[in-house]
Parts: sequence; structure tokens; C-alpha cells
Amino acid sequence: MTPEGKVVAAIKSVIKELHGEVRKTSWVGHIGAPDLFIMMPGWHFWVEVKAPGEKPKKHQLREHKVMAESGCEVHVYDTASDVAKLIADRYSLSDGRMEHQICLMAYELWAFWRRREAEDARA
Repeated sequence: MTPEGKVVAAIKSVIKELHGEVRKTSWVGHIGAPDLFIMMPGWHFWVEVKAPGEKPKKHQLREHKVMAESGCEVHVYDTASDVAKLIADRYSLSDGRMEHQICLMAYELWAFWRRREAEDARA
């Protein structure tokens, strides 16, 4: 599995644990669009997945800008822990009971994946 593929698999694991949905996308005849569409209760967003330490290319940044200007939320991440932190932070701003549970679960997953990613980096 490629380094980026490992990040995709880890992000899918985080979203599944949080009872969200994730779709790996393929853009026919169009380059630069994000890799994953993530659906959480009351919120959805796009994620451009990069291998650890890599940055988006210029054509990807252009497409992300077009999407953002159209109202899409686009994030670029190279770790699953960053996605868990995004979700935890998003739901920590709300007082809803279900959202609060998601927040706590996401913070736990964030801590878990940070430890795992640190161990992988040392190996």
C-alpha cells in the first residue's frame, strides 16, 4: 500500500468509528479535485489526502480554491489524527448531545492516531 493509501485507510477508520460516511472519489476528465468526501451528522466536507509531509500541487490548490469559492469546505491532510482533530474541534462548538458524544469520541481517536503515527514515524 502506498503512503497516501495508508493515510486514506486510516481516515476511513476514523470516520467509521465516528459513525460517519466516507466516499473515495474519482473525477473523470478532471484533475486536482479532492480525494475523499466525508459526511458527518449535519456537516460534510472534502479532504485532499497527501502522503505524510507532502503538499498539494498547484493544480490541486487551484481546484480547491474554485470549490471553496462555490461554498465547499476543502481540507488537506497527511494524517488521520488531523481529521479526527478537525471533527472534534467542529463538534466541540455545539451544545447538542449527539454532537457532544462525537466530540469526545473524536478527541479519543485523535489521541490514538497521534500515538500510532508517532510510533510509525519512529519505525
